[in-house]
Amino acid sequence: MPQLPFYNRQVTTQGLGAGPVNLPTTSADQQFLNAGAEMAARATEDITRTANDTAMQGASLNLDNLKYNLDKSVQEKQGLDARTAAADALKQFDQASSELDQTIPASRREDWSVLKATTRLQLQSSTDSHSLNEYRRYQQGQFEGRMNIAELDAGRYWDNHGALKISEAKAFDAIDTYADISGWSPEQTAAMKQEMQQKMAKNATLSNIAFRTQSMMNADGTLNAYDGTIDADQLTTAMIWQESKGSQLDANGKPLTSKKGAVGIAQIMKDTGPEAAEAAGLPWDEVRWKNDPAYNFALGKAYLNKQLKRFGGNPVLALAAYNAGAGMVNDWINGTNITGKNKSLLKNGDPRTGAITDEDFVRSIPFGETQNYVAKIMDSVPSVPKTATMAAITDTPYFHQLSPQDQSSALSGMAEILNKQRQASRVVLDGVVNDASAALRNGQQPQVMPSRNQLISTYGLVQGGQLYTQLQNDEAFGNNVKLVKNIPPAQQQQLLEQAKPETGPNYAERLKNYEQLQSAISAVNSARNADPVAFGIKEGAVGQIDFTDLNSLQSSMQARAVQAGRISQQYGTPPTLLTKAEAKQFSTMLSQSAPGDALTLLQAVGRSLPPQGVSMFQAQLGENNPTYGALAGILAAPDNYLNTRSGIGSYVDYPLTVDKYIASERILQGYRALSPSAQDKKSGVTPITIPSDQKMQESFNDLAGDAFPMSSQERQRAYGLFKSAYAGELLNNPDLDSGDRADAAKSVDDKIAGKAILYATGGVLKYRGTDVVAPYGMGEDDFTSKMDNARAEAFKGLGSPSNFAPVKLPSGRYGFRVGNRLATKDGQILTVEIN
Repeated sequence: MPQLPFYNRQVTTQGLGAGPVNLPTTSADQQFLNAGAEMAARATEDITRTANDTAMQGASLNLDNLKYNLDKSVQEKQGLDARTAAADALKQFDQASSELDQTIPASRREDWSVLKATTRLQLQSSTDSHSLNEYRRYQQGQFEGRMNIAELDAGRYWDNHGALKISEAKAFDAIDTYADISGWSPEQTAAMKQEMQQKMAKNATLSNIAFRTQSMMNADGTLNAYDGTIDADQLTTAMIWQESKGSQLDANGKPLTSKKGAVGIAQIMKDTGPEAAEAAGLPWDEVRWKNDPAYNFALGKAYLNKQLKRFGGNPVLALAAYNAGAGMVNDWINGTNITGKNKSLLKNGDPRTGAITDEDFVRSIPFGETQNYVAKIMDSVPSVPKTATMAAITDTPYFHQLSPQDQSSALSGMAEILNKQRQASRVVLDGVVNDASAALRNGQQPQVMPSRNQLISTYGLVQGGQLYTQLQNDEAFGNNVKLVKNIPPAQQQQLLEQAKPETGPNYAERLKNYEQLQSAISAVNSARNADPVAFGIKEGAVGQIDFTDLNSLQSSMQARAVQAGRISQQYGTPPTLLTKAEAKQFSTMLSQSAPGDALTLLQAVGRSLPPQGVSMFQAQLGENNPTYGALAGILAAPDNYLNTRSGIGSYVDYPLTVDKYIASERILQGYRALSPSAQDKKSGVTPITIPSDQKMQESFNDLAGDAFPMSSQERQRAYGLFKSAYAGELLNNPDLDSGDRADAAKSVDDKIAGKAILYATGGVLKYRGTDVVAPYGMGEDDFTSKMDNARAEAFKGLGSPSNFAPVKLPSGRYGFRVGNRLATKDGQILTVEIN
């Protein structure tokens, strides 16, 4: 409401003017004068009255406005701030209204006093009411705050009984104080204390459950409950879950009752109740048996403990007795019929003496319900942590302060949490077990290997134990798989033959292992044959090549040559130096390098390898680029003391007919000039033309003769080098002028061709009338002398070698042929090395 614009308004009147008056002189005039005087007097009276009314009205409006503003100010105060606001407002009212007193005419003072008193009473009534209400609200807020703190304290101090009792005492004191202020009856006060106690007990119980159920989980979401032993509280908790899922009451709020009449959370029969109560040290109470979860649980726990004690702590026998009766269990153990229910005199034996295992005793129980009951509990009990049993919840002072409904709800809620965590652990472990099994069966160490206790915690004693045994079997199978990766095919077949199953127990499993081993051997050999070195690297039998620098490259290539020879024997595969990817990488590096750098790289590799390693390197590099493969072989050829450019390498004591470095340069220069790449053209390589392929082929055939009688592939490789060498010599021979070069580009120049065949092959010689490729750069006389000696030594005891002509093999060694057949000794090709 807006403030009225009349506060402190002053209303004033002004008298009539007092100018000179001319008095009448006649009687008529006197009469007229008298009448006028009366009229003037009445007018003056009316004016005065009107002025007084106006002053009174203005003061009244200001007084109401004052009351309104002060009341509004008080109403805006809250809580403790409002406690003295009413008195303060009245003081302000009295002060301001006294100032208004000065504006009230004397004739209206009495009316003003009445108005001021009534207005003050209105203000006092409104402000006092607000202050009282706010103070009460403040007190209620304090009370509710104390109650909330007590509930929070209960959740915080669930495991500290002393601190919890202090919080309860503070809450009860607050209730008493608030009850006095509010005028509660003793019954209301007691009811509030009971309600508060139950709320605190509920919070403490929920915190207890949360802590215990959270502590049972590993960081990866699996259970860590089982430690290899089972105690009575764990067994009771698993039994309660099986009996009632932790509920005392059904969905309708009535006692949970089975078809046979078992009641409550522990499913206690009425006939068993007194015995169970006596075992628990409690009086038998039928009402509590039906409605009190804590009481019913105590009976069930005590009765199960009694059976455990009766049967020497054996959980299988105790559970069977809990479900079917102790007398029935004794009949099954001893083959008696004291109960009248074992007419067949079934005798299972006593698992406590070792006469039968616990598992077999369970399987032998003739009552389907009891067998299923015991099996399920024994399967789930390892999932219950020793620190998270139901006894850990019920054996607290505050649990017994809960209402029966809250007790039932807490226990069933805890049971449900345990079950959900078990299911969640299964989800995690299903994947872990599958991955571990796959890795183990493949001969690999799994990233995560579940322990036996971990599996039993989640899957139970039976299934968990079976899974762990299966993983052990997988590991044994995987060891065979690992073995087949590192033995020759013949030994693989021996191992497979040993694994071939015969009919009998677990035949299906053994047949499965046999078939998978057979498949594994096939897959291993397929991978080994496809790329032996790549397979060896994957299995850790071969190291990686280090391309960091030449020294690292040479060192790693030397190691690789040794490893390649070893895995060739292990795998039964041809000697191979590089993976397919490495061979391609080498070829790419050489193609993208300047000629000098490419030759340096090839020489560094050749220097680091033994002859067999060079042959392997040549062959694999040649699969991607025959020219680079051949250059690797040329640069790996030995030097002599007159013709070496390096302080390292192998040396021969005979003069060489060709400088391998010049030969390599000519071949590489010619190769790139014949078909330059885009990179070559950017580097300044000029394309070159040589005579037609027909002319070049004829010249090569004349020069090579029959030096390649057993390998058209080798002959073709040599012909490719011959063309590159011819082009390189044509480009770089300083003795040729432009005219000679033009002629040699159209028709084969015999002199250039002679150098080209020497560069390409190292020399084609005549040995006893037969064309033969010599060791790179060896002259005919030296070759003849060395071959004569080597051939004679090789054919000792085999007859005359005169009918056998030497032939250079891809390995660099020499065999001996008659026609297309090579001489053998002891089933092996007879070879010699000429160096």
